[in-house]
Amino acid sequence: MGRFGQTASGQRQLTGIHLSGDMADLLSVVRPTGVGALLALTETTILRVPHRALRAAAAQFPAIAEAFWRHCAVDTATLMQWLLNIGRGDAVGRLGHLMCEMAMRFGGEREYRLQFDLPLTQEQLADATGITPVHVNRSLRRLRELKLVTICRKRVDIHDWDGLVSLSGFDPDYLALDIGNRPKVRLLSA
Repeated sequence: MGRFGQTASGQRQLTGIHLSGDMADLLSVVRPTGVGALLALTETTILRVPHRALRAAAAQFPAIAEAFWRHCAVDTATLMQWLLNIGRGDAVGRLGHLMCEMAMRFGGEREYRLQFDLPLTQEQLADATGITPVHVNRSLRRLRELKLVTICRKRVDIHDWDGLVSLSGFDPDYLALDIGNRPKVRLLSA
């Protein structure tokens, strides 16, 4: 699912992508009035947990409170990285950066994936990167020409991780994953 904001004229900007298992709106525990909205980008199941239950768990178990705090910090760091990419990155780099981020997030704590399903439309990719769907198409073609990434039938194949990281200026530190100096590559199907 995606978190998004929308202008009065109806233009949408995705400000985050939540994967299965993410707590998509944890900030609402301390700020019940939302600053954005959630959008199902694929078939989505949402489990709602009452704020009072989350507050009670955090009060009773300090480690849970710390995990919630860390989750919100990573969410904020990710939003800051997306803002930097939209404000300063070129279109090809923005898409490359998103592919790197998704590879890291799909891979888990100590690895990244060079193949994964990303069932987003070009319009949704445009909403995530702040470019037009036509420019997404051109940028994806450029990534393919550079032999870095191909997307076919909503399946991402990263062919040159180091090249993609270099092109997009990707540094995974903002994701706060336990990856050490260099994550292990795993060629897993989604």
